[in-house]
Amino acid sequence: AISLLGPSRVFAQSLSETAAFTERFAQIQNSFDNDSDLEAPLEELLKSVENYKDANPDNASSWIVLARVKLAYANTQGIIKGMRIMKQLRGDLEQSLSIDPLAEQGLGQALLGFLYVAMPPWPLGFGNKSKGEHYLAAAYELNSDGMEINYYYAQYHGSEKNYVQALQHVKQATQASYGDGVSPHLSKFYKAEIEELQANIESRLL
Repeated sequence: AISLLGPSRVFAQSLSETAAFTERFAQIQNSFDNDSDLEAPLEELLKSVENYKDANPDNASSWIVLARVKLAYANTQGIIKGMRIMKQLRGDLEQSLSIDPLAEQGLGQALLGFLYVAMPPWPLGFGNKSKGEHYLAAAYELNSDGMEINYYYAQYHGSEKNYVQALQHVKQATQASYGDGVSPHLSKFYKAEIEELQANIESRLL
């Protein structure tokens, strides 16, 4: 079992419930490497987040954190079940935007944009890069300094072979990851992801 100890525990006590779920999510991601090890703790967290969302259906942030955990959980499942979960979390994000498109400083729009960029197109999935770029641009306009928003925007530009722009967003994401407002575990998780993305983009610029 994973517990919040030391400074992280103090940090978590000062968070809103949805932010504490996000910190727990990042802590799980930092504690396990394999999908087989991630599956059980993510499933347990997912149940807790679903219960919180059911009790707070008018809270846009509850739908966003639910989508965040579902996305990670979907990656531990097979292709068929994983794709079904992806379609569900698209609905979760659309619901969050219908309640408050500004929630979490545009993170809901960034996650939805990432989904449209990352998913295969119909009939296999619902991928649509035009829609994805629209949501990512909207999120960036709301919060151009956001760590996750810049990370996902860098992924999009990388997929479009706009490597200079992708690297710019990677650098913005890196800078944001050191901000005081970023939770310790989430910062640790994204720093590793950002470094990997940066190395991939730089190798393509050579």
